Amino acid sequence: MLTGIRAQDQAETVSAASLYNDGLEKAKAKEYVEALSLMEQAIELATEEENDQVIRLAKANGTRAAYGAGVEHRKAKEYDKAMAAFEKGIEFKPDFYTNYVGKAQTLEAQGKMVEAVSGYLKAAEVATAADKADKADQFEKKTIAIMAKALVDDEFDQTQACAEAYLAVQESPEAHYYLGSAMKAKGELSKAVEHLNKACEMAENDEDKSKYYYVKGQTHEALGQTENAIAAFKMVTDAKYRENAQYKVNELGGGR
Repeated sequence: MLTGIRAQDQAETVSAASLYNDGLEKAKAKEYVEALSLMEQAIELATEEENDQVIRLAKANGTRAAYGAGVEHRKAKEYDKAMAAFEKGIEFKPDFYTNYVGKAQTLEAQGKMVEAVSGYLKAAEVATAADKADKADQFEKKTIAIMAKALVDDEFDQTQACAEAYLAVQESPEAHYYLGSAMKAKGELSKAVEHLNKACEMAENDEDKSKYYYVKGQTHEALGQTENAIAAFKMVTDAKYRENAQYKVNELGGGR
């Protein structure tokens, strides 16, 4: 909410209040870079004058101006300025999740995918604390999309690094799956099985579980562990993977 300071309240703090009100007008006009600068100046003067009202309002509206300014800089590919704006917004209001998202998007725009995964997870954490579960879920799904794209693009080192960054924060069947898949592609088969086992154990629906078991079966097969491969392929129940899994069972002698 963009709230101005009444004229009668300005008598004691003309400079801080006028700067704040000027910044508010810039924010309303969506001139966020100028708005942020004015809010920073207002906070600086209000701090000297110990004017808590201006400080509180300038931080509340300054964090929104910071997000707008950061987006402007990101779109202009001024990434250092964008990050500085988002950081300033976080400084103003650490529990406002949008500036964390802005940081993650800026990192992603620069191709810094591992840092972006960590950034989106931080945004999800802050959104959860603010009772914004739908937003938190959206940000977590973004991290999964980053891992999925890296795997599809055969960027296995990046897939692994992103999955490890995710798992350093929290557990996830998807992260274990992508980590296991990347390790399988790199020939780290025994380690791949460990993570694919975890993915299978944590899977929440038949389609995901079948996908995980199918890749687990492939990995056991590559290791020469025929019985384990057959057992994994037999766990595939979803129609999307079942025909191929049954073919592998028959090929490996498990259908006799």
